[in-house]
Amino acid sequence: MLICLVLLGFTSCEKEVMEDLTPMHSMFNESVNLPQATLDSITTFTHKFGGYVGSHPESRHDQYFDPTL
Repeated sequence: MLICLVLLGFTSCEKEVMEDLTPMHSMFNESVNLPQATLDSITTFTHKFGGYVGSHPESRHDQYFDPTL
């Protein structure tokens, strides 16, 4: 019984980690450093972000969309 509970605990933790590893979360993490970035880096990120959102419209509902925008 205890083993089952431990396994369920690891499974739920793994799911939380997997949810945070979405492309939008990665772009959010990258955007946090943009104030210190060069203009070229900001432009590259803007194109990458716009391209991703354009090809994945559902990403506008992601929890990281507004803070990244």
